Amino acid sequence: MVILLVGVGIVPILAMFREAARQAPVSELQTRAALLAAERMEELVRDRLDPGRGYDWIVAANYPVDVAIAGFPGFTRTTTIEPDTTISGAPIRRVRVTVANAGAAAVNLRTWFAEVAP
Repeated sequence: MVILLVGVGIVPILAMFREAARQAPVSELQTRAALLAAERMEELVRDRLDPGRGYDWIVAANYPVDVAIAGFPGFTRTTTIEPDTTISGAPIRRVRVTVANAGAAAVNLRTWFAEVAP
């Protein structure tokens, strides 16, 4: 009886392990994409806070599409910077970083940058 119960119970457990093993590479690609997106977002924040660059530096021309990221073959990284919007009299710039790989869904990070009066 024990052998029968173990035999019946092991089938769903093995199916779960098989699915987890199948999804592992996708999870790794998504994690790498998220880290690459966070890296670009940190670069944007650093540039925004840099006294030599600042708010006016955050334009699309300064962040071209990365089609070959060193050490990460198959990934592309795009930075989209929308035109300014004014909220409560302050210019606001919306930024989106997208990292894609053919083996997994694209990862998007979004934020807003504000021009703060001195």
